[in-house]
Amino acid sequence: MNLPIIACISAASLYGLGAVLQSLAARRSSPMEGLATIIRQAPYLAGLVCDLVGWLLTIYAVNHLPLFAVHTTLAGSVVVTAVLAWLFLHTPLRGIDAIAIGAVLAGVVLVGSAAAPPADTYGGTKARVVLALGVPVAGMLGFLAVRLSLPIVAASVSGLLFSLGATTVRTLELATSPSKLLVQPTAWIFVAYTIAGLVVHAHSLRTGSVGPVTAALWATEILVAATAGYLLFGDSVRQGALPRAVIGTFVTLSATIQLALRPSIAARPTINDPWPKVPPGS
Repeated sequence: MNLPIIACISAASLYGLGAVLQSLAARRSSPMEGLATIIRQAPYLAGLVCDLVGWLLTIYAVNHLPLFAVHTTLAGSVVVTAVLAWLFLHTPLRGIDAIAIGAVLAGVVLVGSAAAPPADTYGGTKARVVLALGVPVAGMLGFLAVRLSLPIVAASVSGLLFSLGATTVRTLELATSPSKLLVQPTAWIFVAYTIAGLVVHAHSLRTGSVGPVTAALWATEILVAATAGYLLFGDSVRQGALPRAVIGTFVTLSATIQLALRPSIAARPTINDPWPKVPPGS
């Protein structure tokens, strides 16, 4: 197993843990308290730390693997989320859900073994222009998703934003000084996508259940990453491995949809919550 795949698996584990922690923070706040109360809760901040470390590992991976392979592997985070939510948030986990978890893992293995090294590491002018033009469009979609208060829609839009953010990383020359990195236009495009994704994702967790929200997010990320990687960077698979990649992606998507359909957790977690809670309006 090579380092990029190890980085993806580690990032997936951190994303799954972060999703459960952020969901706990969202469930501890009433809908009337708003996002400001949620993001100040200790579990949400801990979840952000998990997300940050996961992003650093993802940044390494997207420069060494095709985008579809990275995001399909990262979809394994839904397995971590499902298991941790079952253990600590008392989300039901049926036999068919256990089969879906195994299917996600099998799909990740198939896709990872089929991935070829990236053909175009940084992309050309077309990639940068498309990603820049996508910022206002994606921002408008995020605004509408929050206003509609439909958690699955918001989760899908956040998946779109996170995927485009990861795609933008491919255009950056990372082996340079921090000052030169910050003057690259796509560095700020990456920041815009990431911040918007965090806001929309927080809203989806506040109004929806952690399982369906996480599954919708990763299903969207896989589709967007596969499309963007092929169209903007020419990502491909190893010779003769296309059937493996297609089957692996299909299996992973189908299994995440199954996990999204599993019974939801109660309105509030019935656990002994050790985290200090931020009072509303403080």
